[in-house]
Amino acid sequence: MKHNIKHLPVLANGKMNGMVTLRKLTDFRGNLVLEMVKEIDDADNIERLALQHKSVASFIERMLNEGATPHEICSLTTEFNDRILRRIIELSEQSMVKNEYGAPPTDYCWITMGSEGRKEQTLSTDQDNGIIYPHIDDEEQHRQADRYFAVLAEKIVSGLEQCGFPRCKGDVMATNPKWRKSLSDWKRMMNAWFSHMQGEEIRMFTIFLDFRPVYGRMELAQELRQYFLTKKKEFPFIYNLLAEDDAMSSVPLGMFGRIVYDKKVGDGIDIKGGALVHFVNTMRLLAIFEGLEAVSTIERLHQLTMHQVFTKEEEEEVLDSFNTLLYFRIRENMNQYKQSLPLSNDLHVPGLSKEEQIRLKKALNTAKWLQQKLMRQFQVRGIRI
Repeated sequence: MKHNIKHLPVLANGKMNGMVTLRKLTDFRGNLVLEMVKEIDDADNIERLALQHKSVASFIERMLNEGATPHEICSLTTEFNDRILRRIIELSEQSMVKNEYGAPPTDYCWITMGSEGRKEQTLSTDQDNGIIYPHIDDEEQHRQADRYFAVLAEKIVSGLEQCGFPRCKGDVMATNPKWRKSLSDWKRMMNAWFSHMQGEEIRMFTIFLDFRPVYGRMELAQELRQYFLTKKKEFPFIYNLLAEDDAMSSVPLGMFGRIVYDKKVGDGIDIKGGALVHFVNTMRLLAIFEGLEAVSTIERLHQLTMHQVFTKEEEEEVLDSFNTLLYFRIRENMNQYKQSLPLSNDLHVPGLSKEEQIRLKKALNTAKWLQQKLMRQFQVRGIRI
């Protein structure tokens, strides 16, 4: 679907003995997937794309009811959302030509970051995005190019907002010059992070580390990733800083495994900020330490196991716990969406069955184990968790 491939040959001993079609692959969920893909690709305005975002929400509910794993739901949701994003960009480029701004003055790459970059999108995902374009020697041409991309970025971000993706409250978007730069300026910002990283800049850095190219000249993002993996070797202290940052947020487990409620939630926890974040942070930090290029949490976990950072049994335990938390988050978001309530990461514990509360405690214990693993490996001291 992603690459518009509709027929796959089935081989046996090097010889074709059958053919699988995209229609056959999606028959178990009817023709809904094919219809949604076609509607997205054929959409000639943002309003039609916004209708498809609502269809994605309905599709998520259907997958949830059919017992699909959270990873499957997030992966397919990301594929749909990526397709919507690419269509918004194409329509925005057409609008730029129509309004006499012309075609892009140079190649560029649109990147997504945060949960979107990790392919872990749920209904409550807001925007985290940026633009990378090649280095431009002439200063005036550089300014003109940035002015162009500033207008284009506003059209794209506005289109995403109309399609149900809220603007980032922290302004981590291509409309902000900080996240819209030439490749050389991105490298300079990375060097600045390495030289002076504390407080809010650590959070910005971790959001950036999960970037993924979605549209345009992908090589620009690939070069930036390689630059980071090479440059980080000169600054080994970042591992301790990132581990310390994770340790500042405690897992909501108290004495004897009792779940500690978040005061802001009342009778529950912040499932993202109190639980899922520790899985994400651990896999990100260990992947960086090992020099791995994977971006999604599950891909990082798998590659880390291949590098013997985790045993196969530990991988299965972490994966099960991560999926448990992700399932609760998706289900809560879906219930909020159906009731037209604001989407949040609140998980109200009394509303869970006894079996679900046991699963939640098990997942939180795994989160605590991961946090302790980071603290031991990167020697975080003076913080009690």
